[in-house]
Amino acid sequence: MILKAVVLPLLAAAFCSCALGETDVMSSLDEEPVANYQVMGTVRDKAGAPVYGIRVIADYSSCADTLYTDRKGRFSKFLSAPRVAMFRLTFTDVDGQANGGGFKPKTLNVKPFRTEMASGLRGGSFIVSADVVMER
Repeated sequence: MILKAVVLPLLAAAFCSCALGETDVMSSLDEEPVANYQVMGTVRDKAGAPVYGIRVIADYSSCADTLYTDRKGRFSKFLSAPRVAMFRLTFTDVDGQANGGGFKPKTLNVKPFRTEMASGLRGGSFIVSADVVMER
């Protein structure tokens, strides 16, 4: 008797609040689909040689990710984020004179290139690519 009178109404209320919470989450996801981005590119000096150890900050929306160039001057990272119209890429020589150093910082605004259309909650896939020449 106590089970029917007390426990069952409490369980019903708990399930209702969970269902409402899920609906709210789904509607906010519908408003802002998540897209996949591949941020990639190369960094070279004026002579065409790859530059190792350059810090690349990919600033988008309200987030930023940090990458570093490898020995061949390449950088690459996959990200999932809300769709954005522009990435701001900042290239900074953080190791001074090491690796051919003393390069001036450089900033580029790069528009993502769509490679796959959006579908449902997926915002599609994009490439954000930049090939940069650093100057001393």
